[in-house]
Amino acid sequence: MEKEVKLNASSLTVDDRSLILDLTLLHNGHSLSLPTLLDSGSTDNFIDKAFVFNNNIKTSSISPINLRLFDGSLAPHAISEVALLDVRFTSGETLQLTFYITSLDSSCHAVLGYSFLSCCNLLINWVMKTISFLTADTDVSSLAI
Repeated sequence: MEKEVKLNASSLTVDDRSLILDLTLLHNGHSLSLPTLLDSGSTDNFIDKAFVFNNNIKTSSISPINLRLFDGSLAPHAISEVALLDVRFTSGETLQLTFYITSLDSSCHAVLGYSFLSCCNLLINWVMKTISFLTADTDVSSLAI
C-alpha cells in the first residue's frame, strides 16, 4: 500500500469556528505572515504551493505521496515536494516543521495537522482561539475539564 496523507474538509473552508493561528515564517532573514489553520482532521502539515512559489521557499523532492481529500477521493496530483521551515508562534516558540506542498484555499497559507498536534500536545483555548505549549512549569492540575 502506498503512503498517503489526508487534507480535511475544514482545510478548504474557513469560518468563525475555525482556529486560525497567526504564525510567522522565518525565511532568508525575513519574517513572513503565515495564517495557519489548526486542523486535527488533516494527517500532516501542508503549505500552499502558490505561497511557496511567490516567496521563493526552498523545497525538497520526495517520492510521490497520494493526497486524500475530505470526500474520500484522491487529489488528481500526488504530493512530490516538502519544505522544512522555521515557524514562530505568537507565544514565542520557534519550531522547525516539515510541510507537504499542495494547493490550499486562499483563506490560509498553511495547515497544521494531527502530526503536529500529537507531537506538541498543546493547550488549546477554543474561546480565545489561542494555543500554549506545555512546559515543565505548566501546572496541568489547574486545568479543569
